[in-house]
Amino acid sequence: LDYFLDPSERSFTFKYSEAPANLLKDLGEWRKKIYSFYIKPVPYDRPTRVEFVKTSRDIQKTIEETATIMNSLSASHDACALPSVLIEADARAALAKEEISILRDSIADRLEPSTMLDLRRERRPF
Repeated sequence: LDYFLDPSERSFTFKYSEAPANLLKDLGEWRKKIYSFYIKPVPYDRPTRVEFVKTSRDIQKTIEETATIMNSLSASHDACALPSVLIEADARAALAKEEISILRDSIADRLEPSTMLDLRRERRPF
């Protein structure tokens, strides 16, 4: 879609899932109200997938409003198609490298010695 969509353009809208046996089966009837489309708010980033819930009878109005909001929230930088609020949320929720290392070491201590080898670039002999 990166090649087909121009900035501020979106793809067609499709249901999130057509298959009856899927990960959303626990949502019951809500499963049928989840739709998606791709939008390319900026020229130098890949399109962003947008998922939304159909809340009114006029789905076309919901699609247009959602696309407009995504374009306005995501068009602040030519090379980043994510809204700044998502970038900030990710930065705040991400674990520090030290925390990940502690967690990984804790799991590795409980497993067989050769189960979790470090990456080669992290275990160079010199």
